[in-house]
Amino acid sequence: MIVYRDIVERWLVPMGKALNMPVVPLDSLKADQIEPFIAYDVAEPYIDCSPHHAESQGMIEKIVEMEWLLLICSKERMDMVERCRDLLGWQWTEGLECLTTIPAVQVHMGTAQWKTEPTAGLGLRIRLRMKDRFERTFTFIDKVELQRNEKKE
Repeated sequence: MIVYRDIVERWLVPMGKALNMPVVPLDSLKADQIEPFIAYDVAEPYIDCSPHHAESQGMIEKIVEMEWLLLICSKERMDMVERCRDLLGWQWTEGLECLTTIPAVQVHMGTAQWKTEPTAGLGLRIRLRMKDRFERTFTFIDKVELQRNEKKE
């Protein structure tokens, strides 16, 4: 089962500690925040990449991708650029190790882009892939047979 808060605790919080920057949810930003920080958001929370499952009962395993937005915010643009480089280095090294504890894999990291909304900063989009499971307790009907009623004459 995917627990988004666990992903934050096991992946983003260690990143913030390693980079000496607080990690805060994008929707709880304070306008008066002075020190540099990393804001995060789940830009695309659940992208089902699984083939169609025809099992009638039992556990269903899904392959899921999700895209996270990491927004580096600071007063100076050059400071954001330098911190972005540090963040990328962490993602390519220690970050990959942190993802194994979730377990998840990093499948794509977009290029850094300047953002103005909802707050100004240097943003990175990182796509993760992981498995999710559901228990199906009812009988799933994959096909429905339709019979024609022939008219009597």
